[in-house]
Amino acid sequence: MKLPIFIILIFTYNLVFANWSIYSTTESGKPVYMDSTSIKRNAGNVDVWVMTNKDQTEVDKNPKTKSHATLIRFKCREGSFSVLQTYEYSDWTGRGQIVNSSNNPMPDYEYPPPGSILDGLRKQLCK
Repeated sequence: MKLPIFIILIFTYNLVFANWSIYSTTESGKPVYMDSTSIKRNAGNVDVWVMTNKDQTEVDKNPKTKSHATLIRFKCREGSFSVLQTYEYSDWTGRGQIVNSSNNPMPDYEYPPPGSILDGLRKQLCK
């Protein structure tokens, strides 16, 4: 039982002390953060943590969570992506308690919409 708690603490520590910087903003002006220190490249893939704060409408529907961090894997040669891990937090910008987490919530790879923030991130990281 101690090992899973240890693993959760490692992930929590890494995300809380991540180097979040604004990568882009949505059309509504909501910042999209990226942790540039989390970028990992391996065999044509790039993994990166991104985070957003929920907008007030989302918070009103579920006041327990205010932000979420997502580990994304890009398959650079194919131009596709998958979500490997997600965490939802009780406070803004990844602070507070982890309220919910999911391993491999999107096991299939998809293509980001052309011109989207995700597509821009893929192009930047897969240069």
